[in-house]
Amino acid sequence: MNAAHTDTMADATATTATRCEPPLKLVTVSVGEQRIGIAIDKVRDVFMAPVIAAVPLAPPHVAGLVNLRGKIVTVLSLRAVMGYAPDPAAQTVIGLEWHGEAYGLLVDGVGEVIDVAADGLEPNPPNLDGRWSALSAGIRRLQDGLLVQLDTMKLFQPPAGAVLS
Repeated sequence: MNAAHTDTMADATATTATRCEPPLKLVTVSVGEQRIGIAIDKVRDVFMAPVIAAVPLAPPHVAGLVNLRGKIVTVLSLRAVMGYAPDPAAQTVIGLEWHGEAYGLLVDGVGEVIDVAADGLEPNPPNLDGRWSALSAGIRRLQDGLLVQLDTMKLFQPPAGAVLS
């Protein structure tokens, strides 16, 4: 084979490999009017927490504690992290884990699990609110609008997310 033919075959193979990447699965949630996607491999549980025990002197983003199957889970309010007023009706919690500890992310609602192209993540636009940018992995274009893809680990990494330190 000549070099030009080999290069063409390599390009075709690379293109085929890119097209064959399995889709990424995201759990969609909402906070206010904002739709958010969380990579399903980061989600441990989705549960309702009608009673969240307050923690005295905790920062505003710590909604409280819940007992989930015998394990104490610290619940963080994504509304508070984003500067929204509390919603007393919010009971949906997305279970996460960080360094072996269980955390919950209180959101307004949970949608569905969607498949998105692994390579479809776009950079945050410059006009995205800084609080969202600090926690966003990027933006995804969907048929019915835009979706902020949350980087859950940024919740725990100072200084950008600086929720827990």
